[in-house]
Amino acid sequence: MSQNLTAAEYAKHKLLMAAIKLFGESGVDAVSLREINRVSGAKNNSALHYHFKNKLGLVTAVINFIQAEFNSQRGPGLAALEIKAKTKPLSVEEIMKLIIDPYVAIIENYDWGFNAVRAVARIEFDGDLEILKILNQTSEPDAKTMTRMLKVLLPELPTKLLKQRINYAVKSIIHGFADHKNLEQSYLGDLTMNKLSKLADFHLGMTVAILTAPNN
Repeated sequence: MSQNLTAAEYAKHKLLMAAIKLFGESGVDAVSLREINRVSGAKNNSALHYHFKNKLGLVTAVINFIQAEFNSQRGPGLAALEIKAKTKPLSVEEIMKLIIDPYVAIIENYDWGFNAVRAVARIEFDGDLEILKILNQTSEPDAKTMTRMLKVLLPELPTKLLKQRINYAVKSIIHGFADHKNLEQSYLGDLTMNKLSKLADFHLGMTVAILTAPNN
C-alpha cells in the first residue's frame, strides 16, 4: 500500500483503476458496478457506493483523474507558449506537439495510462450526452487556449471550420493512441511503429497538414 494513502484512499484508488481498465475495454454502459467491485478486489460490495455514490459519480471521478494528468502535462507548456506569443511568433507544430506528447508520456509512465486513453476513446465513441458534457468541461480550458493560439496563426480559416479541423485532429489523436496496439492487424496489413514517439510524430505531421490545409 502506498505510504501516502490511508486504507480508505487506497481502496478508492483501486476502484478507480478497475473502472479505468474496464471502461477502456468495454465502455461505460457495458460495465456493471458489481464487476468493478470484483476487479478492484473490494471485499465489501457497497464500497463503490460509499466512495462514489453511483455510476455517474464514478465516471466523473475517472474523467477528472485522467484529465488532471493531461492538464498537468500540458498546462505549463501552454502557459509558456502564451508568454512566448507576446514577443515571438508561434508555429502550429509546437502548439499541437503539446497536445500530442502527453499521450506518449501517460502511456509510457503509468501502468494505467493505456487503459486511460482507451477509456477516453470509448467515452468519446459511445457518445452518452451527460458523460460527454463532463468530459468536455474538464478539457475545455486547454481546448480554448489551443483554439485561441491557432486562430492567430490561421486567421484565414472561419472560426467554425478551424474548430471542425481541431475536433477532427484531436479525435484522430485520441483514437490513434487508443488503437495503436491493433495496428499490426489493420486492414492494410502491419502498420505498427516501433516506438510511441514515432506514432506521435506521425500524428503531429498529419495534424499540422489538416489544420493548415487551404480553405477552398
